[in-house]
Amino acid sequence: MHKVVLYQELALEKCHRHPTKALDMLCGKCQDPLCYKCALTPYHREHNLLELEEIHLKELHALKIKAYFLPASKGVLAEIKDDVIKVEKRIDEIKRVMKAEAKAVKYEVDTILSQNMNQLDQLGKEILHDLDIQKNVMDDYILYLNEILDNGVPKLRYQEQRTEKIDAPKPIPDTFKIDLPIFTPAQFNRDDILILLGKTNTSAVVREKRNVNIENQLYTDKSFFNEESYGKKIENPRKEKRTTLSSSIIQVRDITVPGLCYTCHISLDKSNRLWVSDLNGHLIQTNLLGTQERAVKGSAIGAANHTVSEGGDLLFIDNQNSTIQRLTPEKMVEFITTKDWRPISIYSSQINGDVLIGMITDNDAKVIRYNKTGEKIQDIKKKGLIHNLYEFPGHLTENINGDICTSDWGTRAVVVVNKSGKHRFSYTGQPLQSEFWPRGICTDVLSHILVCDDYSQSVHLMDQDSNFLSLLITQENEIKRPRSLCIDEESNLYVGEYESNLVKVFIYLE
Repeated sequence: MHKVVLYQELALEKCHRHPTKALDMLCGKCQDPLCYKCALTPYHREHNLLELEEIHLKELHALKIKAYFLPASKGVLAEIKDDVIKVEKRIDEIKRVMKAEAKAVKYEVDTILSQNMNQLDQLGKEILHDLDIQKNVMDDYILYLNEILDNGVPKLRYQEQRTEKIDAPKPIPDTFKIDLPIFTPAQFNRDDILILLGKTNTSAVVREKRNVNIENQLYTDKSFFNEESYGKKIENPRKEKRTTLSSSIIQVRDITVPGLCYTCHISLDKSNRLWVSDLNGHLIQTNLLGTQERAVKGSAIGAANHTVSEGGDLLFIDNQNSTIQRLTPEKMVEFITTKDWRPISIYSSQINGDVLIGMITDNDAKVIRYNKTGEKIQDIKKKGLIHNLYEFPGHLTENINGDICTSDWGTRAVVVVNKSGKHRFSYTGQPLQSEFWPRGICTDVLSHILVCDDYSQSVHLMDQDSNFLSLLITQENEIKRPRSLCIDEESNLYVGEYESNLVKVFIYLE
């Protein structure tokens, strides 16, 4: 008999080359268990790498399927077949009743429709008659004005030989606006067919005095033209942003990313188009309908290997040359070279456009800040008394207070430093949680820090000072291993599933 153990026990086994590191990967070509440092060596770099956790979970799942899921599923299938027969029988019964009801309703509908049409015709005649009267009045008035003009323009009053009195033209006759007929639709009600079809508003003729065209009044009313009001621009009001946590989280959209099997990291541009990468560094751009627009080949071991710049360009890691590439709508150019350091994660600041890059060597790690032009301006690489600040900075983000938040795979912590690079805190999960494996990370308009925990398959929500607030996304939200996060300008949360090519969108603020 085989001994079945939980993956958490297997994860305690250490690498013989790097005794402080756990074996958490498997080389698909060599079939050797590896730690993440072994995976970075030139020998394994080009090999297909698998997560050891996935392999053990698949074996455990197979055992559960044979013992429980398969027999239970066959019982459910038998119940479904019985329900199919019952449903088909009930549907036939309801159809017979519906046909009888519809036949009776149709007679009433035809009768009321005929009455409404006649009523509308009568109303139209009344409105057109009223408008015809106004038209005749204005025709007569225009004829009267033309007769005055045809008789000649009177001489000016200051001429001595002109003695007869000059009468001013009669005022423009009053006319009245007439509203168009209104039809009020209503929901069907078997007891009152009239409400189903709605009724016509018979009081369409409104006696409201019509305003005379402004252009004809400019010579008498100077208030219509003034520098303060003429040409003044009216701006649209700004949309209100969500500023408080909602009592519940609501899923509003599923986005299927074509061409990928995994969803390791997502970036969002200002037009709400997604860049999504998988475990092997494939990059796919898709819109919110899941339609592929562009595709790029990058590289990184499931980390945050791409970001969207302040100007909307894609920045992504090319590990073969240790460079950062910039992809514009027209071309792709080399942006930053990291030389002896291997870049594994990247983030473009939404505050000032700076670019943060997480880097490693065989025995060291750091985060570098570059400006928009690719010039190095900050090196964050502080060593502690026992441990380094970073071991494997796999995901990066920046909070609105300037803090740099790093999801470090090696230390298994969210490492937060201020804008000067001074260590503020390291979040290692809830107090009673045995393990914490941080992955994708982002921040929101309230300075919250959101991070995916691959161990509990959830998203942790904390404030900017590391105080845990809640498990925002859990397996109850029907999401499989949340691995990557980002938030759009309207505070919608995008969550990428590691075990599929789905990105799910949630509302958690109000």
